[in-house]
Amino acid sequence: MPVCQMSNKKRFKGCKSAFILVHTLAMLSRQRIPKHRVTLFVANESERKSYREALAGSEWENVRIELSVKGNKESRNFIMRFFPAGTYVVSIDDDVERISWKIREGMTPCTLRTLPPGSLEKIIYDAYRQMKQHKAYLWGVSTSQNARHMKVYGLSKRNGLVNGYLNGYISRPKCKGLFRTLTDATEDSEFAVRHYAKDGVVLRYRMYAGITSPYLNRGGLQKKFEASGERITAEQRSEARKKEERWGAMELHKMFPQLIGPPKRRRDKKTMEVNFYSHGYPPGEGGKRKRFAPRLMDADQIRYRLENPKLWGCHAYKLYEGYKRSKTLREAVRLGARPIDLAHDYNWGFLTVLAQVIGWA
Repeated sequence: MPVCQMSNKKRFKGCKSAFILVHTLAMLSRQRIPKHRVTLFVANESERKSYREALAGSEWENVRIELSVKGNKESRNFIMRFFPAGTYVVSIDDDVERISWKIREGMTPCTLRTLPPGSLEKIIYDAYRQMKQHKAYLWGVSTSQNARHMKVYGLSKRNGLVNGYLNGYISRPKCKGLFRTLTDATEDSEFAVRHYAKDGVVLRYRMYAGITSPYLNRGGLQKKFEASGERITAEQRSEARKKEERWGAMELHKMFPQLIGPPKRRRDKKTMEVNFYSHGYPPGEGGKRKRFAPRLMDADQIRYRLENPKLWGCHAYKLYEGYKRSKTLREAVRLGARPIDLAHDYNWGFLTVLAQVIGWA
């Protein structure tokens, strides 16, 4: 379908090019992603034919197109089953215009720039390395396109939303607990919390954001909320979508009460109402969770993970840089390791005890 019929943005007024050609495929071309690595999934044979006609004569005319199923949730589940176990899948919706990158501190749009050509593939490879290092199976980008809520550095490992329009995961088709079961409107929230419940970690790059307008564009999930032959306003579509989203958010709270709270109403209808507990437990329970320091002697041999796992720039990060090459407990303490650091590093696996000295009274 021509982009002028699916988008209300002024720059697309009168544009007859296919929607996907001026959005995701154009972005992938600018990022120099090899065509043979891309697979388009469509709902039915009629849609596949339409895509072939729309792509004819373009650089994407020979791209691989596979038949999936109808519906956002079911289509994503189909893709999970489609690829063999262990396959690294990067999922991108058809309406992603570009990827934004926060390059300096600040809260205004001037702190953002479009990701340079050829950079996306580097992020994809880095994300795979990060997943292996942190034993994660899902990564995404910032959930906000607003510079105020983005960081110039950092990789979040907390419980939270991983947007469905741009993410990557290692496929585990035999793991039934990862498949979406609720609604289309909350499928990405469900996918994220299911991964966190299983793995204890999901990754999000804080400095990158996918630029898309899911509440404004027609088609896809928005089309679901229009009756056959009906044309409704973006406001009406948003209301219908929000109603389904609130139901899904409550169901997620019932399924994962330790990870997701009751739906939280937002002023902006475009903000998801699924209420993630970012620390992995409900508010007020933090004091009940204690770190247990290992009972070690000064001469005990230890080893730290050399890659600093602390938040860049914080005091704990600077201390870790000082003591991370310590070989014994005595040396670690001399170089700045505090009791709380020893407890935290040991409990999270950053500190390994290699050999203990046995003493007698």
